[in-house]
Amino acid sequence: FLCPVPPMGKVLLFGCGQGAMSLARHLIELGFSVYAADPRRGRLGSQDWQRLGAELIEGGWEQARSSAAPDEDTAVVVMTNSYALDIETLQGALRSPATYVGVVGPEARTQRLLADLEKLEVRPRPGSFFGPAGLDIGAETPQEAALSIAAEILAARSGHKRGRQAP
Repeated sequence: FLCPVPPMGKVLLFGCGQGAMSLARHLIELGFSVYAADPRRGRLGSQDWQRLGAELIEGGWEQARSSAAPDEDTAVVVMTNSYALDIETLQGALRSPATYVGVVGPEARTQRLLADLEKLEVRPRPGSFFGPAGLDIGAETPQEAALSIAAEILAARSGHKRGRQAP
């Protein structure tokens, strides 16, 4: 018998650290098309990134948008550890049709980002913003945090918010 398997969609991942690489690995294994972007020259040039299988983009939001063409089946994860880059990326991501926009970092930083975006008249659509990104699984390492973010993206795709079915 046939069992249709819907495509997993795509993920635009902004950042280049170990957490970003672990997240990309999880998402690729799950069947997502992963685009990893970082505007800081040479950050995605390591052999580890080259072997991973993600589409690598040396550039910011505009270059990634042009390459990946985000749609309603797209998740965006911002994890650059640079406040200025995160603000710039979130402006584009929140204006895009992406249904999941997650930002990595402490709650206070997330609230500051949202307040600064509000001043720029950029607001998340209801149910589309996840910050800090990831389900609360008690993650302590970058690899564990990456797993929690991948799980949250899956939950959001299936109509579950924060691990619980949305009303």
